Amino acid sequence: MNDFLAMSEEQWQVLIDSAPECPDLGHSDMKADEIREDISRRLATKEYSDDEIKALLMAEGFDKLHATKVDQMTGRCLKFAERLSDRFISGEKTMAYLWGIRGTGKTQIAARVGFRMRKASQGVGRRVLVSEYLKLLKASYNGNMEQKQTIRNLTLRMENAPLLVLDEFTEIRGNEFEQEELTRIVDKRYGKMVPTLIIGNDKPEDAMNILGPSIWSRLQENGGLIECDWESYRGAGK
Repeated sequence: MNDFLAMSEEQWQVLIDSAPECPDLGHSDMKADEIREDISRRLATKEYSDDEIKALLMAEGFDKLHATKVDQMTGRCLKFAERLSDRFISGEKTMAYLWGIRGTGKTQIAARVGFRMRKASQGVGRRVLVSEYLKLLKASYNGNMEQKQTIRNLTLRMENAPLLVLDEFTEIRGNEFEQEELTRIVDKRYGKMVPTLIIGNDKPEDAMNILGPSIWSRLQENGGLIECDWESYRGAGK
């Protein structure tokens, strides 16, 4: 693994799945779940270069655009990211709703938070597009065993990730069961006191109905509402 940034998420999965065939890892007598847990433990304690952390971000759902620019941020976008990172790393806050118009760098802020948390040895954040999660969830209703296992694995990763970024949350309109499932994941993370960052475009007064009363009360109790109130970088041609 000399070129971490060139590795796709699929390549990372191949690396993990092929671990039993690597005698130097000592996995010959271990079950698949034990192998993954062992690799995760090793990854959590390893010190990474900045490029390696960027590759880990990409393996955890951040696209290359955001992952590779975490050390190129400036201005208020960087200021907000640093402030939020400090609060999550210290444990002062465990939830936040980041909102604003499109193109203000909300996902870029989330990538920087994940980068900072890994630098602080707190693990890499998992970014999930809520619409994609709900698509997988719906497919599992009457799906085959592989589809059901896929959603179970993803849900477990969402529940246990050192940082969970739920992107484009307020753009979805799931049914009651889907809303309850997302609420259950967020509530479980809240109980564990691990950070959850929710990203959307809706103003708080509109987002409140979409997020639901449980998540909204969590945000008010020990979270934060953070508005990215500057102009869109896309519109400014930046």
